[in-house]
Parts: sequence; structure tokens; C-alpha cells
Amino acid sequence: MIVIRKKIILICIAVFLCCQGTKVNGQFLPRLFTDEHDSTYIESYKHQLTTRMYASRKYTDLKFRDRGEEMTLNYHPNDRTNLGFGATYNALTLNIGISFPLINHDDGKYGKTDYLDWQMHILMRKLAVDFYFSTYKGYYIYNPQDLFSDYTDDDVFPQRRDMLTIELGGDAYYIFNYRKFSYRAAFNQDERQLKSAGSFLAGPSAYFIYFQGDSSLVPANLADPDFFDGYTLKRSRYNKFSLCAGYAYNLIVKQRVFFTVSILTGAGAGLMRTYPQDDDIEGDKKFDVCLTYTFKCATGYNGKHFYAGISYVNSSLHCPTPVPQTKFIFDAGNLRLNLAYRFPISLNPPFPLRKQ
Repeated sequence: MIVIRKKIILICIAVFLCCQGTKVNGQFLPRLFTDEHDSTYIESYKHQLTTRMYASRKYTDLKFRDRGEEMTLNYHPNDRTNLGFGATYNALTLNIGISFPLINHDDGKYGKTDYLDWQMHILMRKLAVDFYFSTYKGYYIYNPQDLFSDYTDDDVFPQRRDMLTIELGGDAYYIFNYRKFSYRAAFNQDERQLKSAGSFLAGPSAYFIYFQGDSSLVPANLADPDFFDGYTLKRSRYNKFSLCAGYAYNLIVKQRVFFTVSILTGAGAGLMRTYPQDDDIEGDKKFDVCLTYTFKCATGYNGKHFYAGISYVNSSLHCPTPVPQTKFIFDAGNLRLNLAYRFPISLNPPFPLRKQ
């Protein structure tokens, strides 16, 4: 719990430093949260009630890659498709989703996964924040045909019910062309991009990753015994901080059809500790350069009242391990289908109030 609190403090400091780099004076906060925009490029519906129905599928992958042996061990959870409803009014959003057993009944093939996955994407006019907190327990090997010479059963994948991962972290980035470019139009449905526009992005990123198993996460019966140099990796933790930059673009066709792509990349310092099965106390550590990639895309129809679109968000961390020529890749993402409708509403009384 103490470690997690430290990471939360680190993320808050990172966001604060990113903001301070824009303008440091008493007027900073009001200017950061301003809603100023070019109405010929962006049409705001924040004073309308935006209702939505959605289907989403979240995941958290963990991959061990050995560049020397040209092999990758890919662990994947048995993720679930969630159906839900939500609404947005004046920058306040509430979504409620549940998992439906009728479309999630493949535990026999992929094993059972228990998880808590909270992905929060705060999209303001000048600032965007992606926050991730997840715990997953129960994984299966996604690519057994590439790893085991005797694997022939496609109906049941190799499973690790004991495998646990924890992720805490996020990115905060400034939107330079905030007057003409809107993230909310594609991903929050309470705005509409009227003309094509793009923006450069920049900001910090901070993450804490932890994973473990009851025994080595590198199987002993791999076809290549030299994979990961025979290291019996039982658990690991990773801390990193980096600076990121990128670009986002909204392509608009006839003010209604949109195609959105956003790419953010960065490099920074990371410290990784790994603990083999026969040394679960001291372990090994490595301080090295880590890479971060955040990719977003969306497409669909966005009219004055009706919205229909599909979006995809993925955050990927690439981190060298103490084992030579190896790294681990941690991916977290969300594929989502949204149907939304906006209702013009007014909070003013239907008749003028008279003073007594």
C-alpha cells in the first residue's frame, strides 16, 4: 500500500510539472481550464445531455521478448466484453458497465481471470490525462504453438491461474492547438469537429508495474531451453518516468464522418527488479532507458444529435530486464463501440421568477 501511495504522489507531481511548464503565474489554473475554442472548427454540446450505450473490451498483456533467440512469450488474460450505459453533462461523465455471462463463457479454453480494471481518460481543452489502475489474476499463454514443440490442442490454452499483475500509472500531455483540435469529439461524444485539424502533444509519463507467479513464469518445457537465458523469473517490479511527445489529427468528411489518430511516444529512466525462483529475496536489478507508446484511434459518424463510432486506446511499455538481450512489454488497452444521442435541455425555469 505504501508503494502504491508513492506512485500516486509521483504521478500527481508529474502532471503538476507538465502544467507548470506552460505558464507559471497566478493565472495559470484559470487559463488551463478555460473552454476557449474556434467555433468554426469545434462545436460544443457541453450544455446538452449526452447519453450513450456502449460495448467495451479491456485487456492487459504481458510479454517476455528474447531478441537473441527471436522468441516472445505472450501472456494474455481471459478478458471480458462489457455492456453499459452512460451520460455526460457539462464535463461530468458517468458510465456503468457490467459483464454478460452469455457472451463470456470460455473459461474452459482460456482459464478464469479475476480483475479490476480502471482506465480513466480525462479530456480537457488544453490537457489530456490517461490514468490506468488494474489488477489481473489468471492468464493463459497466447502463442503456445510458437513455444512448445509438442503443443497440438487448440481447444485448451496453457493456463496460469496463479499469475498476478498490477499496473498503476498514466500520461499527461498538453494539447498545443487546443482552439481547433478536439479529443472529446471522437472519444467523449459531447463535441463535434467541423473541420479537419491536428495538434502536437507533449508531457510526462509515470508507471509502476508488478507481476508474480507461484513458480517461474518462464515454462521449463519450452522448445528453446535458452529462452531468457534459462532465467526462472518468479516475480518482478518496475518503476519508470519518461517525457513524451506526439501528434493527433482529426480528419473530417462533410462535418459528420470522422477519422482520428493519435500517437504519443517517449523515453525515460526505468528501474527493474527481477526475482528468480531460487532467489526470491535479493534478486537482480537494472537501471536503463525505457520506451513508452500511447496509440489512440477512432472513426464513425458524429452529427448534431446522433453519434456512432468505434475507438481503440493502447498504452505500451517496453522495458529492458537484467537478462541480456531481453525485455518485457506491458500493454493495456480498450476497444469500445459507442452509440450516443444528445438531448437539448435547459436548467432554467420555464417562466421568469418574480421577486416578492
